[in-house]
Amino acid sequence: MQNLKEYEIQNNKLSDTIKKLRYDLQECQKQQEDLCQLQANIKNRLEELEKEQKNSHAYKMLGVSNSNLKVNSRLVNAQENFIYVNLINRKNITDNFIICPQVSLGAFINFFNDDDNDEDSDNPWFYFDRLRADFLFIKKEKIYTKEQTKSYNSAFLPFAILEFHGSGHKHSLNDELKIMACNKAGIKFFLIDSSIYQDKQDPNEYYKIDIQKLNNFVDNLEKELLDKE
Repeated sequence: MQNLKEYEIQNNKLSDTIKKLRYDLQECQKQQEDLCQLQANIKNRLEELEKEQKNSHAYKMLGVSNSNLKVNSRLVNAQENFIYVNLINRKNITDNFIICPQVSLGAFINFFNDDDNDEDSDNPWFYFDRLRADFLFIKKEKIYTKEQTKSYNSAFLPFAILEFHGSGHKHSLNDELKIMACNKAGIKFFLIDSSIYQDKQDPNEYYKIDIQKLNNFVDNLEKELLDKE
């Protein structure tokens, strides 16, 4: 039978081994923590560099240079063009307004949010700026000279937008966003829908606009734009 001294030696050996393994485990955990921190630092730096690259002048210039660009020959469709011609043939409207088709909301509504970085692609403004108004009405005002106190900007005041929801239009959250943006910015919002189409339509033909219905709509629009009773 082993004496106590031998038991003590065996137990000490096991204790030393356990102690060493615990130390090795702690070192591995520490190295793992250091590795995780290093990985996080590399990831953050990578994101910073990728963002810096995308915002760089060189990246944007190369992006344009390597892109296949061409003029958009269909800025408005046939029906929108029909509506546009009706609008610009109204003297009372053109005497008081400049009519611009397909204008980005970000071009005439400023988006202010102190928490957002202008260069951040997650900024809501970048999504907001992609929305288009079918027709923007810019109110003509007196143009002031440099000596006068009022700003030149007062000569080009965004006043209202007109949206056309034709037969192919499907209601989306973008429609609600446009209405909300106009209401908050104090810009009038008008909507012309498929009710202006001819009553009898050949399903095999392109939907046609009823001229009289369109004229009636624009008559009412003119009154509201000029605030006439």
